Amino acid sequence: MTKLVLRKISQNEIHTVEFPKDIFKEKTDDKYWLQIKTTKKNELNALFNELQLSQKAIDNIVEPQQSTHARSISSCLIFNLKVSQKIDPYRYDFMTFLLKENFLITICTPDNEVFEEIEIESWTTEKSLKASLGHVLNLMINEIIQDDITNLAQAREIVRSISKEIDFNSPEINMNTIISTKQNISRLHNIIEDQFNMINVIPLIEWSDFNKTFYKEFLDTIKGFDHLLSAAERLDRKLNVIQSQHQLILQEKGNRRLNTLTIIQSIFTPLTFITGIYGMNFLNMPELKMNSGYFVALGFMLLITLGQIWWFKSNGWFD
Repeated sequence: MTKLVLRKISQNEIHTVEFPKDIFKEKTDDKYWLQIKTTKKNELNALFNELQLSQKAIDNIVEPQQSTHARSISSCLIFNLKVSQKIDPYRYDFMTFLLKENFLITICTPDNEVFEEIEIESWTTEKSLKASLGHVLNLMINEIIQDDITNLAQAREIVRSISKEIDFNSPEINMNTIISTKQNISRLHNIIEDQFNMINVIPLIEWSDFNKTFYKEFLDTIKGFDHLLSAAERLDRKLNVIQSQHQLILQEKGNRRLNTLTIIQSIFTPLTFITGIYGMNFLNMPELKMNSGYFVALGFMLLITLGQIWWFKSNGWFD
C-alpha cells in the first residue's frame, strides 16, 4: 500500500495540490512537500528514476538501518530518522527525509502519525510560515522533538509510579516490571540519541535552500536534544536506584525469614536435647519416678523457650 500526498509550500500556507505528471522534470520556483506512506519502499522505483537518484542514494533510502548520519548524495540531502511508534513509543520506524531542488520528500510507514493535518495546520497558525524547505524541515524536526517530550513524560510517570510503590514497600511490585521498564527507557534513550546523531551534521552541509536564518534556527532545534538526552539519562539513573532499592528490600525480607528460622531452630535445639535425654528411659533416672515429672519437664521447657524469646527480642532480632 502506497499513498502520496503533494503539498505546496507558500508564505504562511501549506495546502494539498494535485500530483501533476512529470512534476520533477519541470523547472519551477515553487516549493513542494511530497509525503509518501508505504509499506514497501521498493515500490517507489519509478519515483526514484524520475528523481534521477543514484543506486547509492536508493540503497540509503531502502535500507535506512545502514545510514548513520545525514549526507548529500546525487544532488540530494538524505537522512533516515528513527521515529517512535504511536502504539508503542519504545519501538521505532524509520522516516526518510529527502531534499532535492525544490522538493522535500518524506517517506514513512502508513501508520506513522507524526505529521497529521492538525500539526500541519498549527504551522500556519501564527502566520510565520516561510516558503522555504529548510524552514518546513525545521518545523518537522521540532514536531518529532515534541513527540519525544511526550514519550519521556509518559515514561517519567511510569518510573514515578514504580518509585512510589517501592517507597511504600509494596509487595506487589515485581522485579520483572522494573527490568522491563528499564529496557523500555533504554530503547527510548537510544531512539533520541540516534535522532541527535543523525541530524547533528545537517548544519555542516551547504544546501541551496538553507540560509543563515535556517542554520541559526536549526542549531536552536538541535539544542533541544540536550534536554531530551539529559532527561532520558536521569530516568536511566533513577531506575538504577529503584532497582538497587528493590533488591535491598528483597534482601531484607530474606534476612528476616532467615532470622525467624534461626530463632525457631535455636529454641527447639535445647528442647530436642532435653526430650532426647528423657526419652532414653534409664532406670536410674530419679525424675522418671516423680508424680508430676511430666509437667515439671514441660514447664522447664517453657521457661527455656520464654527465656530465649526474651533474649532474642532484647537483642533486636524481631525488629
